[in-house]
Amino acid sequence: MGLGFSHHARLFSMDPIAHTLVAASLAETRLKRLTPLAAVTLILGANAPDIDAVALFLDRDTSLHLRRGWTHGILAVTVLPLLLTSLMVGLDRARRLFFRRHAPPTTVRALLLLSYVSVLSHPALDWLNTYGIRLLMPFDDRWFYGDALFIVDPLGLASGRQRGSTRTHSVKSKRHTLDSCG
Repeated sequence: MGLGFSHHARLFSMDPIAHTLVAASLAETRLKRLTPLAAVTLILGANAPDIDAVALFLDRDTSLHLRRGWTHGILAVTVLPLLLTSLMVGLDRARRLFFRRHAPPTTVRALLLLSYVSVLSHPALDWLNTYGIRLLMPFDDRWFYGDALFIVDPLGLASGRQRGSTRTHSVKSKRHTLDSCG
């Protein structure tokens, strides 16, 4: 098991720019007026399911098995907003205790709503592309695809590794597809 960055896994990973831009756009609506730290909550929540990106530093098989699985599934989309809300409430308390004593406190209900909206936006966007997500993880590891957007990896394209999308339904077949790409 190597601990280097897998270029095969990078080939099919999305950078967080799209998710961050969607969250920033949501923050520029009336949502940012719901509570202090609304924009930060939206941006962190929109990127929270990509915590599985740490798997990119593991070997190729483990990385492919973990990506877009548990953290994009229905269990995570239920738990991640609760964790994010707790984090934001703690951050708000620390912010008001140490830096801005007279700042208005956050509203837990609003933070929870913003957390759910932003975390749910992530798998919704990932579902639209040709790579897909495993929405029912950990109960079922089937892949779901929207096939509306093609993932373009500029580094993969520049190095000649970018290929057309191939629908596959298991980690083993995804690994075979990646082996043939690079």
